[in-house]
Amino acid sequence: MKLNNKLKLWATASASTQSIEFKNLLNTENFVDLVKGIWNYLLMLVVPVAVIMILYSGWKMMTAKGDPKKFGEGRQMLFATIIGMIIIALADQAANIVQIILDFRN
Repeated sequence: MKLNNKLKLWATASASTQSIEFKNLLNTENFVDLVKGIWNYLLMLVVPVAVIMILYSGWKMMTAKGDPKKFGEGRQMLFATIIGMIIIALADQAANIVQIILDFRN
């Protein structure tokens, strides 16, 4: 008897479920557009962080007060930030070149 009640409960619960419709929140039609959108959002985050790092490295060099170790840390941070931004710019251009070569454009 208890098994019969459980089956009735399961049948009514499964019969009353509704279908769920998912909307395309990314507004992309293909994978290339998705990757471009993610890349653009990452660039929006990376550029301000790089500016903050450049300012911080300059502040670190100015407040070194003649200490070559602290000045060297600031200089190293500045060079690392600039090299990182160059790598990001080259990666963006490399992605465009690969896209042109493979002709992924619509």
